[in-house]
Amino acid sequence: MTRSQLIERITDKQDRLQYEDVKLAVQSSFDYMSRVLSLGKRIEVRGFGSFTLHYKKPKTMLNPRTKAVMNVPGRNIPYFKPSSTVNKRLNKTDSGDVVSAEGTDSDDDTDRL
Repeated sequence: MTRSQLIERITDKQDRLQYEDVKLAVQSSFDYMSRVLSLGKRIEVRGFGSFTLHYKKPKTMLNPRTKAVMNVPGRNIPYFKPSSTVNKRLNKTDSGDVVSAEGTDSDDDTDRL
């Protein structure tokens, strides 16, 4: 799902909200979350999950083309941990069976934000 698709779906479900108002709310939410993460703080959305930063240590590696030694600096990586509610929803079918990861990676089913 793209950002514009998210905005459209929210607008479709909420008759009283205008597209531009939803767009502003979604953009403001993402901007604020980015700022909070950049300060190294944790974001928790109850019933959905939490966002944190994980630090990747600096490392030395070999350039595959030139075989030259490269120093890769340490950096922060955003990390999302889903809540138990989301995990249950992702891993169960309507009948209560656990879903396998195979066969679920169709390009048509991919939603991006």
